[in-house]
Amino acid sequence: MVSFGESFYECSCTMHRTLNSPGYVPFVGTVTGLVRIVTAVAGVAFSALAAVLSLPFNFESAKYFTVSIVVHFLNIARGIIELVPVVGGLICFLIDMIWSAINVALNVALIPVKAVI
Repeated sequence: MVSFGESFYECSCTMHRTLNSPGYVPFVGTVTGLVRIVTAVAGVAFSALAAVLSLPFNFESAKYFTVSIVVHFLNIARGIIELVPVVGGLICFLIDMIWSAINVALNVALIPVKAVI
């Protein structure tokens, strides 16, 4: 059975991955960067509260909320990079290409990293 923490984590990852491609476009990336920062800050707050509240009852959910906090902080960093027109999109594109090559080379799903990149 999928825990609420796991569902929240997957939904959050999907939303942030959707913002990746528009983030490469100059000036559109500035808007997606701002959206990414706002949603990631809200995600950190929600995940921290949910992890603390679910820990005594459901360790599996608490684990996903904890990983989600780390991923949201990485999304905040990416959003800050995306705020810089042209250069931010180029940096994010290069990071995505490097991580994609690593994923293919290792043939491993780097789930926390994929969520950000």
